[in-house]
Amino acid sequence: MREILDAHVQVQITKRNKLHTFKVMPKRWIVERSFAWLEKNRKL
Repeated sequence: MREILDAHVQVQITKRNKLHTFKVMPKRWIVERSFAWLEKNRKL
């Protein structure tokens, strides 16, 4: 099984750039908050 996978899949591991960090996008946060409010009050 391992031989079959090795023949068809090539895995490459790279290091991440230290400048790349996770940041929350302002508009996405607003959309996520709005969806949470709608889900919480969906009986209205």
